[in-house]
Amino acid sequence: MATNTLIEVESGAGGLDAQDFGYMLLMMYRGWATRHAGDIDLTWNGRVGLLRLELPEDIASRLAGERGVHRLIRVSPHDREHRRQTAFARVFVNGDGSGGDLQQVRTYTLDPYQLVKNERDGFTRDDPEAVFAGDLDSLLRP
Repeated sequence: MATNTLIEVESGAGGLDAQDFGYMLLMMYRGWATRHAGDIDLTWNGRVGLLRLELPEDIASRLAGERGVHRLIRVSPHDREHRRQTAFARVFVNGDGSGGDLQQVRTYTLDPYQLVKNERDGFTRDDPEAVFAGDLDSLLRP
């Protein structure tokens, strides 16, 4: 039986936007895993504010560098005044959510411009839609 790796996404500050963002990240990782492992059975479960995804260890180990804080900047679909909001989510890999200092990994800006930026090395992409669809390879770091 293959060993699985647990990816956990915990919504942070930002209310409903943070919960949406957590789901967006989970689907991003699922899309990435599907690109690398083909049609595999991915199972996920969770509670409000915490989502879990199990991936085969042989591909999920490449996501170890995703551990940390992710930030989304967008016009909130939940704000009647259509203001720009910031939401946060924390990503843990293989149950490493025991605490400690978490660095910011990435910022996903959807408004007023389109940009995804790795905060650790400054690498940027201007296609967040592709990134959220699972096109992560150029952004992954060990």
